[in-house]
Amino acid sequence: MHEVNKWGLAVEQNGGHAEELQADVANLASSITNFKAGKGISELLALVQRAGVAIFDADGKTRNLFDILKGTGDYLRQFNRADASALGRSAGLNEGTLNLLLLQEAAQRRRLADAEKQNNLDDAASERAAALQKQWVELLQSARAFGRELLETITPGAIAFLKALEPAAKSLREILKGLNDANVGQAFATAINAAAKDTLQEMPEAMKRIGKLVNGWNVLTENVGTYGTSYEQRALIALGGLGANLPEDAIYPTAFVDAAGQPLHGANKYVAHFDKGKTPPANAFWSITMYDKDGFQVPNPIDRFAVGDRDKLTFNADGSLDIYVQAESPGKDKESNWLPAPKDAPFAPSMRIYSPRPEVADGSWAPPGFQRVEGATTGQSPR
Repeated sequence: MHEVNKWGLAVEQNGGHAEELQADVANLASSITNFKAGKGISELLALVQRAGVAIFDADGKTRNLFDILKGTGDYLRQFNRADASALGRSAGLNEGTLNLLLLQEAAQRRRLADAEKQNNLDDAASERAAALQKQWVELLQSARAFGRELLETITPGAIAFLKALEPAAKSLREILKGLNDANVGQAFATAINAAAKDTLQEMPEAMKRIGKLVNGWNVLTENVGTYGTSYEQRALIALGGLGANLPEDAIYPTAFVDAAGQPLHGANKYVAHFDKGKTPPANAFWSITMYDKDGFQVPNPIDRFAVGDRDKLTFNADGSLDIYVQAESPGKDKESNWLPAPKDAPFAPSMRIYSPRPEVADGSWAPPGFQRVEGATTGQSPR
């Protein structure tokens, strides 16, 4: 048993598996038993005899099986590695055993000596180790059987799906293969760089389509602040506002068009009318900030860049609220509610609703659109 453990460890250290060695030793023992009983000679014993290795000692007893294997290995090392491996495999030897036997004698001795140091078990401990090893082999065999059964029960649909992926995988391999060509690789890099440039140029227009359009306002309540795989949305928000809070903390409706769907322009005058009790539902505060077409604030004669619930707004007699959006003052009596717009230029006001109530996110409240005051212009209308 000591010898079994030592050689088994040496096989393991040489990249094989101990159970391979066990199988070879069992095969050798069985072949010798059959040979003794006159049942012929196995291919393994034929190799042993060809190697000139004695199977029996002077008393007719079977020699140590490991000595027989070692002597067979000495014979095999006379050949080149490929021929020796072929001879060993044809005789039924496993790769793990062959790898150890084909080591040069000095290296083989070192491996066996290293294994000897790790194999200082008494007979009782060796028996327990062998039992544990047997259990481990049986467990591996059960696992392999389970794996085969699992593979055999995979549904035809799953197999069909995997087969369907093969054309795509083949195409990808062809693409990657093509990239190894310098000209193709350069063309690919040029196309990617051009795509990045084109995308950046298209982003300002894409910003006008982001979110859900409600009364001329783009209202965005999903994948904001935390974006997941919404890479385009993240890029648009970074371009337009550097970053954004989670919708639970703030929602930012932005308007590029009026209530009729026409682009907002400083040549026109607009009113945003909030019915009584319908101002932006915020637990913290709300505001509307004026921005020009490039996202910058707009210089104006009263240095006002936003209006909101922290300002001294004037409500109508019925409790409603009008916000006047235009380049020139709507008059002293309405100036408290005036949000100055750029003169004769497009603009895009943004509403901020901090700590919004649930009706903002679920859409039961919507910001009113900018109504153009017909017949009232400050310059040349764009439409």
